[in-house]
Amino acid sequence: MFKTVAEFDEAMYSALCQIRDGSRLKELKLDYSDSDVLHAIKECVDRGYLEGVSFRGTAGGYIASEGDLFVTYSGLQYLEAHKS
Repeated sequence: MFKTVAEFDEAMYSALCQIRDGSRLKELKLDYSDSDVLHAIKECVDRGYLEGVSFRGTAGGYIASEGDLFVTYSGLQYLEAHKS
């Protein structure tokens, strides 16, 4: 579970960068639990930064189904605004 907004943002930023560069969801290399990664991806989708993934809620969290995954214009703006 994320402890800070900074951790959540770092997970979102890293996931979006990797997806922009061609990684699929199962290929993401992040230093967070699978559950945290799914929450970060869902937040990216909810904010309109990412398309091509849908979520189904379960008792244990979310299950993601991946289609034609891509970072949106808004997602690219987010990446540029958060560049180190």
